[in-house]
Amino acid sequence: MVSGDYYVLLKCRALSMMRLAERLLSEGEYDLAVLNAEYVAQLYAKAVIYRLSGEEWRGRSVRALLGVIAFLADGEGLTRVREAVVEFVRRKRRLLAELEEAHTLTIWPTNI
Repeated sequence: MVSGDYYVLLKCRALSMMRLAERLLSEGEYDLAVLNAEYVAQLYAKAVIYRLSGEEWRGRSVRALLGVIAFLADGEGLTRVREAVVEFVRRKRRLLAELEEAHTLTIWPTNI
């Protein structure tokens, strides 16, 4: 496993984006909030991937990134982590798909 500045940078960016997503949600900017929420998931997953492998990952699909985490955890002998990730993806499959697609849906504000 590798740790370092890049891991910390990604994790800090994810937490900053989470605060922004929460603010946007409270302001009723739902499309932008979900876009930021998806970005939070991507950044945090990429931080974990870097921590496990020492490699920067360029993918954007949250489900694919979680699959990489499960694969890497298995390779590191972290069987319980792999199982937890696989079970999470299994239970939240639809929600994860909606997260990835939500910002592309057409939702028009009612106050225009």
